[in-house]
Amino acid sequence: MDWFNTAFWANRPGAYDVWRSIYPPLSFVFLDLASLPGCYRDSPFHARDCDWVGRSAIGALYLIDVILLWIAFRRNDRRTAI
Repeated sequence: MDWFNTAFWANRPGAYDVWRSIYPPLSFVFLDLASLPGCYRDSPFHARDCDWVGRSAIGALYLIDVILLWIAFRRNDRRTAI
């Protein structure tokens, strides 16, 4: 839910003065680009079902993380990488 609540505020004004966010501004730029703005009109709870771009980005980032970890572990010790 952290993704969708933050993306909710990335798609509307007031992230720092209303929501009192501590996230850096670059996070809001990324979330604004990686979300569907029409899904964040009502609430972040509605966006979980509507924003397929956000769900895909979460899955893609997780997959990239697993691949990078495997590469790092493989470079360190091929025998125990998996």
